[in-house]
Amino acid sequence: MRYDAKGTTEVRVQQAQGAGCRVTFTNQPALSGRFAIDQPSLLWLANLVRDAFDPNIGIPLGGNTIWFADAQGNAKPFTAVQLRALYNALRTYAVALHYFKAGHLAQMPHEPTLP
Repeated sequence: MRYDAKGTTEVRVQQAQGAGCRVTFTNQPALSGRFAIDQPSLLWLANLVRDAFDPNIGIPLGGNTIWFADAQGNAKPFTAVQLRALYNALRTYAVALHYFKAGHLAQMPHEPTLP
């Protein structure tokens, strides 16, 4: 494990994982927020996305909107496409943290900005 001036890599990754990931939606600022990136949260989100695109299941309770809460509990109205983009961004960030911790990335990943 590497050490740098800002603390050990492991501590930095643990802090980032605990804080969640700030996602900025430039075209839909109301969707922006800090979202949990722990395994249960990502699995829950992955299942919502999968079901939204399954013609036999669809969006919970029908309609065109999936209400999904950020880490502070603020529910936000996502379309299935927006929710998939959120999931992909959060998953990529979470994996990048693991790569950084293992020494496969030279620096901490940046929190994502989406259209």
